[in-house]
Amino acid sequence: MSRGGIGYRRNIPDHKIISRCNRLNNPTHAESIVWEELKRLRSLGFIFRRERLVYGWCLDFYCAKRRLAIEVDGPYHLQRKSEDAKRDWLLSQKQSIQTLRFTNEQVIKDLPGTMIRILAIVELRPIFRSWNQKKSIPGQQKTADPGAHEHRAVPLTGKAATVATNSRAT
Repeated sequence: MSRGGIGYRRNIPDHKIISRCNRLNNPTHAESIVWEELKRLRSLGFIFRRERLVYGWCLDFYCAKRRLAIEVDGPYHLQRKSEDAKRDWLLSQKQSIQTLRFTNEQVIKDLPGTMIRILAIVELRPIFRSWNQKKSIPGQQKTADPGAHEHRAVPLTGKAATVATNSRAT
Protein backbone atom coordinates (compact mmCIF):
# COMPACT_ATOMS: atom_id res chain seq x y z
CA MET A 1 0.00 0.00 0.00
CA SER A 2 2.50 2.67 1.08
CA ARG A 3 6.11 2.78 2.14
CA GLY A 4 6.91 3.13 5.82
CA GLY A 5 9.02 5.79 7.48
CA ILE A 6 8.97 9.54 7.91
CA GLY A 7 6.70 11.24 5.44
CA TYR A 8 4.44 8.25 5.01
CA ARG A 9 1.61 7.02 7.15
CA ARG A 10 0.93 3.31 7.21
CA ASN A 11 -2.49 2.07 6.14
CA ILE A 12 -3.33 5.04 3.93
CA PRO A 13 -6.92 4.56 2.73
CA ASP A 14 -7.25 3.23 -0.82
CA HIS A 15 -9.32 6.23 -1.93
CA LYS A 16 -6.36 8.56 -1.24
CA ILE A 17 -4.01 6.40 -3.30
CA ILE A 18 -6.56 6.12 -6.14
CA SER A 19 -7.09 9.88 -6.02
CA ARG A 20 -3.32 10.43 -6.16
CA CYS A 21 -2.96 8.14 -9.18
CA ASN A 22 -5.77 9.93 -10.98
CA ARG A 23 -4.21 13.33 -10.31
CA LEU A 24 -0.77 12.14 -11.44
CA ASN A 25 -2.29 11.18 -14.78
CA ASN A 26 -4.48 14.30 -15.02
CA PRO A 27 -2.63 17.36 -13.70
CA THR A 28 -4.12 20.79 -14.29
CA HIS A 29 -2.49 23.03 -16.88
CA ALA A 30 -1.04 25.24 -14.14
CA GLU A 31 0.37 22.21 -12.26
CA SER A 32 2.04 20.98 -15.45
CA ILE A 33 3.68 24.37 -16.00
CA VAL A 34 4.98 24.56 -12.42
CA TRP A 35 6.22 20.96 -12.56
CA GLU A 36 8.29 21.65 -15.67
CA GLU A 37 9.87 24.66 -13.94
CA LEU A 38 10.51 22.78 -10.69
CA LYS A 39 12.32 20.01 -12.57
CA ARG A 40 14.82 22.64 -13.75
CA LEU A 41 15.69 23.40 -10.11
CA ARG A 42 17.22 19.93 -9.68
CA SER A 43 20.46 21.29 -11.09
CA LEU A 44 20.57 23.62 -8.05
CA GLY A 45 20.00 20.72 -5.65
CA PHE A 46 16.31 21.38 -4.98
CA ILE A 47 14.55 18.09 -5.64
CA PHE A 48 10.77 18.31 -5.69
CA ARG A 49 8.41 15.35 -5.85
CA ARG A 50 5.00 15.55 -7.48
CA GLU A 51 1.78 14.51 -5.72
CA ARG A 52 3.61 13.33 -2.62
CA LEU A 53 1.68 11.75 0.24
CA VAL A 54 3.02 13.35 3.42
CA TYR A 55 1.45 12.40 6.74
CA GLY A 56 -1.79 11.43 5.05
CA TRP A 57 -2.12 14.54 2.90
CA CYS A 58 -1.38 14.69 -0.79
CA LEU A 59 0.85 17.68 -1.58
CA ASP A 60 1.07 18.95 -5.16
CA PHE A 61 4.86 19.39 -4.93
CA TYR A 62 7.17 18.66 -2.01
CA CYS A 63 10.88 19.24 -1.37
CA ALA A 64 11.79 16.99 1.57
CA LYS A 65 15.29 18.41 2.04
CA ARG A 66 13.82 21.88 2.68
CA ARG A 67 10.42 20.72 3.99
CA LEU A 68 8.62 22.93 1.54
CA ALA A 69 5.25 22.16 -0.01
CA ILE A 70 3.89 23.99 -3.03
CA GLU A 71 0.18 23.91 -3.75
CA VAL A 72 -1.39 25.09 -6.99
CA ASP A 73 -5.04 25.71 -6.15
CA GLY A 74 -7.90 25.63 -8.60
CA PRO A 75 -11.50 26.76 -8.07
CA TYR A 76 -12.15 23.75 -5.81
CA HIS A 77 -9.89 25.23 -3.12
CA LEU A 78 -11.90 28.46 -2.91
CA GLN A 79 -14.55 26.44 -1.06
CA ARG A 80 -11.98 24.71 1.17
CA LYS A 81 -9.97 27.64 2.53
CA SER A 82 -10.52 26.74 6.18
CA GLU A 83 -9.57 23.07 5.64
CA ASP A 84 -6.47 24.09 3.69
CA ALA A 85 -5.47 26.59 6.38
CA LYS A 86 -5.88 23.92 9.09
CA ARG A 87 -3.80 21.44 7.09
CA ASP A 88 -1.07 24.03 6.44
CA TRP A 89 -0.98 24.93 10.13
CA LEU A 90 -0.73 21.28 11.23
CA LEU A 91 2.05 20.56 8.74
CA SER A 92 3.88 23.66 9.91
CA GLN A 93 3.51 23.03 13.63
CA LYS A 94 3.96 19.27 13.71
CA GLN A 95 6.44 18.69 10.88
CA SER A 96 8.05 22.10 10.14
CA ILE A 97 6.69 21.95 6.58
CA GLN A 98 6.04 25.38 5.05
CA THR A 99 3.32 25.55 2.41
CA LEU A 100 3.35 28.02 -0.48
CA ARG A 101 0.01 28.45 -2.22
CA PHE A 102 -0.61 29.81 -5.68
CA THR A 103 -3.81 29.95 -7.68
CA ASN A 104 -4.01 28.58 -11.21
CA GLU A 105 -4.44 32.15 -12.43
CA GLN A 106 -1.29 33.38 -10.64
CA VAL A 107 0.77 30.63 -12.23
CA ILE A 108 -0.57 31.14 -15.74
CA LYS A 109 -0.49 34.96 -15.71
CA ASP A 110 2.80 35.45 -13.83
CA LEU A 111 4.97 32.32 -14.06
CA PRO A 112 8.29 34.22 -13.69
CA GLY A 113 7.03 35.96 -10.53
CA THR A 114 5.78 32.64 -9.17
CA MET A 115 9.12 30.93 -9.78
CA ILE A 116 11.11 33.82 -8.29
CA ARG A 117 9.01 33.60 -5.13
CA ILE A 118 9.50 29.82 -4.96
CA LEU A 119 13.25 30.16 -5.47
CA ALA A 120 13.55 32.87 -2.83
CA ILE A 121 11.68 30.78 -0.23
CA VAL A 122 13.40 27.48 -1.01
CA GLU A 123 16.82 29.10 -0.69
CA LEU A 124 15.89 30.64 2.67
CA ARG A 125 14.59 27.39 4.16
CA PRO A 126 17.03 25.46 6.34
CA ILE A 127 18.28 22.06 5.22
CA PHE A 128 16.64 19.29 7.22
CA ARG A 129 18.31 15.97 7.87
CA SER A 130 16.65 13.04 6.19
CA TRP A 131 15.08 10.40 8.44
CA ASN A 132 17.44 7.74 7.11
CA GLN A 133 20.69 9.64 7.60
CA LYS A 134 22.96 7.98 10.14
CA LYS A 135 23.21 9.68 13.50
CA SER A 136 26.63 10.11 15.05
CA ILE A 137 27.66 7.51 17.61
CA PRO A 138 28.31 8.92 21.12
CA GLY A 139 32.03 9.37 21.69
CA GLN A 140 32.75 9.43 17.97
CA GLN A 141 34.12 12.64 16.48
CA LYS A 142 31.75 14.44 14.18
CA THR A 143 32.99 15.03 10.67
CA ALA A 144 32.71 18.51 9.25
CA ASP A 145 29.65 18.69 7.03
CA PRO A 146 29.42 22.29 5.82
CA GLY A 147 25.92 21.95 4.40
CA ALA A 148 24.32 19.86 7.12
CA HIS A 149 22.35 22.47 9.03
CA GLU A 150 22.98 25.83 7.48
CA HIS A 151 20.39 28.45 8.32
CA ARG A 152 21.67 31.32 6.24
CA ALA A 153 19.87 33.29 3.60
CA VAL A 154 21.18 32.92 0.08
CA PRO A 155 20.50 35.79 -2.33
CA LEU A 156 19.30 35.11 -5.87
CA THR A 157 22.70 35.09 -7.53
CA GLY A 158 24.63 32.70 -9.71
CA LYS A 159 22.68 29.65 -10.88
CA ALA A 160 19.48 30.67 -9.09
CA ALA A 161 19.46 34.05 -10.80
CA THR A 162 20.13 32.34 -14.14
CA VAL A 163 17.19 29.96 -13.63
CA ALA A 164 14.94 32.86 -12.62
CA THR A 165 16.06 34.88 -15.65
CA ASN A 166 15.58 31.92 -18.00
CA SER A 167 12.09 31.27 -16.64
CA ARG A 168 11.19 34.89 -17.46
CA ALA A 169 12.40 34.49 -21.02
CA THR A 170 10.26 31.39 -21.69
